[in-house]
Parts: sequence; structure tokens; C-alpha cells
Amino acid sequence: IVIERNDASELSASAAIRLLGDPMVMQSVHADLLAGVFGMGYDAVLAAKKVNVPALTIVAGRDDLLSNACVRQLHENLGGDKLLIELKNGPHLLLHWRHGRVVLRSVRRWIERHLIPAKPQSSGDHSTFVQLPQSR
Repeated sequence: IVIERNDASELSASAAIRLLGDPMVMQSVHADLLAGVFGMGYDAVLAAKKVNVPALTIVAGRDDLLSNACVRQLHENLGGDKLLIELKNGPHLLLHWRHGRVVLRSVRRWIERHLIPAKPQSSGDHSTFVQLPQSR
């Protein structure tokens, strides 16, 4: 059994062309591979209980691959500061969506607010350092 996804109507024109021509993009997937990916997703939902760092979860309302209920459960299992954004009309490939720039801007704002320390007011140093949480 081979599973194919052919609907690119929600993608930006440039993303659809780029994805169709990219030899690294899987155009079809065997069911056993997809079952393995779903199994890893299930494991990730359970393992999320051990995650205690700031987290942003984005749910695409028109995702034809991921279960919104599973993504929400993963989000609920996360510890620490977290934010869930639901994009009701969003497809699976949110960053390639015709509104992908808006999504990317939202992600960037979240990163700037939660992961980048505020710049010192009195310092003459204008360097910006990003401190990422330590993995455990």
C-alpha cells in the first residue's frame, strides 16, 4: 500500500513548485513507514510529560496528516510555560502555506519573548545572545 498526498491548493505557489521539484521531498509513503512515524508521534505525546521548557504548539485545523486531538494532548502533557495556537484553516505544511509568513512571524515573536533575554539598558554592548534551554 502506498499513500499519496496530492492536494497543494493551500500552499503558496512558490512552495508548491519548490516541493514538487525537490528530490528530498517524499512524494509517496509506504503504509508501514507511516505507521512507524505515527508510533513515534504516540511516544512523543507520552514523553512530553518530561519536558519542562517554554514550548509553542501550533495546531493546523485542516491538517490531513496529524490528529488535532493528539497534538492538543501533546501540548497538555508539556510542563512549564506553554502556548497553543490554533489556525483553523491551516494545512499540515504551515510554513509553506500561502499565509506561512504570518505563521513564521508569530513563531519569531514567541521566540523573542520567551527564549531571548532582554537587552541590558545600561550596557554599551549591542551583542545579542540566544540562550537555549539545556536538554535533559
